Amino acid sequence: MKRLALVLSLVIGTFSLAQAQYRYYSYPQSSKRSPHRYDYRDDFKRKSYLGFKIGGTHTALINNNQPVELGLAPDFQGGLAAKLALGGFLALQPEILYTQSTTKYFRQNQNSRITRSSVDVPILFRFSFGNTTQFFINAGAQASYALDTKTKTPGQPEQTLVYEKDDFNHRTGYGAAGGMGVAINSHYGQFMIEARGYYPMGDFANGWLNQPENRMLNVGLSIGYLGRLGR
Repeated sequence: MKRLALVLSLVIGTFSLAQAQYRYYSYPQSSKRSPHRYDYRDDFKRKSYLGFKIGGTHTALINNNQPVELGLAPDFQGGLAAKLALGGFLALQPEILYTQSTTKYFRQNQNSRITRSSVDVPILFRFSFGNTTQFFINAGAQASYALDTKTKTPGQPEQTLVYEKDDFNHRTGYGAAGGMGVAINSHYGQFMIEARGYYPMGDFANGWLNQPENRMLNVGLSIGYLGRLGR
């Protein structure tokens, strides 16, 4: 709950800062109000944005090398996001997200529920098509820093595994991320809806995943508001 409160406070602070900035930039720096407050001829693809996003996640099973099934276990993700214009239709989309990812296992007439908490840092290249209304796709890499893991088995007390004694390499994994979405732009900012997938590929301690284990895919759907940076 403390981590969730921290994420929400960052989101609220970012939104307030963005709103204050846009009120400042909404008018020219003179005493006379401009009759042309909005300029919809603007090329929104060339603008940079900063804001927040929030959404739900679900872990799916790609293959099944071990006798296990997954149940529906949606969870939460949220944090800060930015769109940094690189020119034309290309932009960089870095994010800092707090993620709770829950997996419900069914194996040999037993079931368990595992919830992993992490700080995720995706860095994606974003390709946008359109102007006021944009369709976009993005692809890139993501690092995931583990915070804790909680395991719940029926009839047993919940077990919590914390990683405070583990070094950075053992706590940090990496993988490929990508998705697509729709963004609606205005003079003040950008509202977006995005679907994304993350495929873990290894960690810094053990390298690439090369064991014949089950492969997971984390999928999510999020909404966000990015405030416009500059005029």
